[in-house]
Amino acid sequence: DYDMLNRLANGPWEELRPSIQAALENVLSWFDHGYFSGINVYEYPFDVERGYSVIRKGNVTVFLYRLDALNRSWVALSEVVGLRLKPVLRNWSVEKGYEGLLQGLLNRPEISREFSDRVQGSRYWQHFFRDVG
Repeated sequence: DYDMLNRLANGPWEELRPSIQAALENVLSWFDHGYFSGINVYEYPFDVERGYSVIRKGNVTVFLYRLDALNRSWVALSEVVGLRLKPVLRNWSVEKGYEGLLQGLLNRPEISREFSDRVQGSRYWQHFFRDVG
């Protein structure tokens, strides 16, 4: 809820830190489940410039994309699934009134100092975002 997010974003760093750290660790370990098929996405090249790649292993196909590349991924995703897909965008934070709050939270100096090295040194960042300018 917006009030809770507002309290967190504007609250003392000591209260905010555990929530940010837990969320960050969830993101950075997102692919540790191996798609329950033993697929380690980090063993396959990712096209950082396009922002998406396809992994095929046995009878499993994984379409990996970065959210910032979703709009340019539809044709490739359509080819992979064999259907003509059309985007229907319904869940945008910019339309929910808390985009500025989230951006303010991300711009807090404490977050930048403590977590930027952790993020940029992670295999997640190196694999999916290296050299993104």
